Amino acid sequence: MQYDKENIPQKTLKAIEKYTKLENFNPEFVGQKSSAAGKLCLWVRSIEDYAKALKVVGPKREKKAYAEEQLRKKIEYLTNLQNEFQVLADRLEELENIF
Repeated sequence: MQYDKENIPQKTLKAIEKYTKLENFNPEFVGQKSSAAGKLCLWVRSIEDYAKALKVVGPKREKKAYAEEQLRKKIEYLTNLQNEFQVLADRLEELENIF
């Protein structure tokens, strides 16, 4: 089973926040009542923490992707300029040899 933790709707986060704010909603306390519920509690808290962290990291990922794309374009442009320079340098050498 896969859960899309990258795209959790804000509505869902608001809904679980009602429960995660409760003092008794912690894995240790819930785990004393039911092992499965304790693990589920831990998962819900982890997903909530991940979503909060993603709000900070998400824009940084986008900036990084944009910067990498710009770098790729600049490297491609530089390669083209270097190739053009090499053609011109070879032609100059050829002309100097003729001269």
